[in-house]
Amino acid sequence: MSNTTNFSIRIISGAIPQGLYELRRDIYSIEKKFLKEESLICQEDYDGQHICIYHNDKLVASMFGIDAQRSPFPTYTGVPLSDLKNCYYSTRGMIHRDYRSRHNLWALITYLTFLTGIKLGFINNVSLFENKVFVELIMDVEWMENIPRVLVEGIDKHYEVMPAIVNLRYGCASAWEQLDEDVKHLLSEQDLLVPELSQAELI
Repeated sequence: MSNTTNFSIRIISGAIPQGLYELRRDIYSIEKKFLKEESLICQEDYDGQHICIYHNDKLVASMFGIDAQRSPFPTYTGVPLSDLKNCYYSTRGMIHRDYRSRHNLWALITYLTFLTGIKLGFINNVSLFENKVFVELIMDVEWMENIPRVLVEGIDKHYEVMPAIVNLRYGCASAWEQLDEDVKHLLSEQDLLVPELSQAELI
């Protein structure tokens, strides 16, 4: 990523970040036709964490994370809440179309979201992905193939999403390897590094 001084990272809880509605509308409603406009913001947006990257105060990348037990994941998949005790759920990852090929923001927003889950005390991440191939370009995940097909209603059709689980620390390490050195330096300066394992976690 060039000129990283113009990028800022914000983790926002309990509020809707500046520019989030507009970015979701452009990507999830207009471009992908996944969500109707009235569904772009929902109650869970106030209950989890919005991981945001701004460029000169313009939202250019975002992902949302929440305790998987409080997320739509168990409803979509039928996975019991007890199986999601240590899981973070990440969803609605977005990169502004003008930034998709310039700064490797997918790896960065994934790293930041997984780091947020780690700092909140979670061990694994669960997600529902539309594109297996794209996910595997960033990291290996365990596809939960024993779960029946998950179909989600879009604007004019149903689309299939595939559930997966991955260890948060492994996911952070995989995303970190793809970051440019100046980005790693920026994260280090802002103390956005994966914390060391505590003695309790090692036992």
